[in-house]
Amino acid sequence: MNLWWSYWLVGFLCSGLLCVLIIRLTLKKPFWDIFWKSLFSISVLIILLLWCYFLQWIVRLLIDLI
Repeated sequence: MNLWWSYWLVGFLCSGLLCVLIIRLTLKKPFWDIFWKSLFSISVLIILLLWCYFLQWIVRLLIDLI
């Protein structure tokens, strides 16, 4: 795992937490209700990021074979 990839991951987590705080302050809903929904959204984003990384690895492997 490259160093810049970990920066992406930390950036997504921090931006997700920032979105949780903004939504919490604007909607005045309970924090845990928004937290679990946004945690699910963040985990979906992380899974998509890992999937893109996996696809990039496959494409790089195919390019090396050709």
